Amino acid sequence: MRDQLEEFARTPAFDQIKKEPQEIEDYFWEVIYEREKNPKDELLDVLISAWRNKQITDLELLGYIWGTFSAGTDTTGVNIVNTFSLLGEFHLLDEARANINNNDWLQKAGEEVLRFGTPFVAGPSLAVTDVELASGLKIPAKTQVRVWFCAANRDKKVNGNNAHAADPNVFDITRWPNHHMSFGLGAHYCLGAQLARLETRILLQMALKYLPDLTFDESKPFERYAGLVDGVKQAHFSFDQQKAEQLLPELQMVGS
Repeated sequence: MRDQLEEFARTPAFDQIKKEPQEIEDYFWEVIYEREKNPKDELLDVLISAWRNKQITDLELLGYIWGTFSAGTDTTGVNIVNTFSLLGEFHLLDEARANINNNDWLQKAGEEVLRFGTPFVAGPSLAVTDVELASGLKIPAKTQVRVWFCAANRDKKVNGNNAHAADPNVFDITRWPNHHMSFGLGAHYCLGAQLARLETRILLQMALKYLPDLTFDESKPFERYAGLVDGVKQAHFSFDQQKAEQLLPELQMVGS
């Protein structure tokens, strides 16, 4: 599963995606049949019910499950890595440590990471009616287009003309309001948006507390990759090992 997610994330475009191995599809069917035997009140049960009622096809059911699995791991994982990398790259880890319990700071910094380092940069969409853009470009109904969330996040019409923030091309953790579209918009807004925010925030707080003096190592390679998900290939950090070991008993109590 991990290998397939990595391959998917780094694929340059949707039309280049390769079908996953049969064993993954078989695994999803096992999950589906097992859940039918032991139903719960979760998203998977809603999808299975729609499938049983012939509201969605076999392919759509598998697509929703695979998409949810990918979105819940890869995009959130990339956002977590982006959080550490951007705070490190812009020398803000000390400020983050000083604000480890400052809800306002954490919220603003988190939203700016999502805007500036948009994990899922673009998604396919379908024009349901004829559209003419301000540039004069005409998009006929039923035309498939690719919507670039990362471009919208830096569009001056979306995040410009803000007296309380810098230029949209500047990483500014004080930017507010932050009108990014990293989680989509309207009917296509990400179901896991709040969970992704919470997971990123908790991990940042835990790492800053239990990895004392966490520092971004600028002497080693820092490399990003661009694909369906834009992420970090390698980034290097250091921390005080001795202090971290002294905190292990406390960390183990938190984990239990």
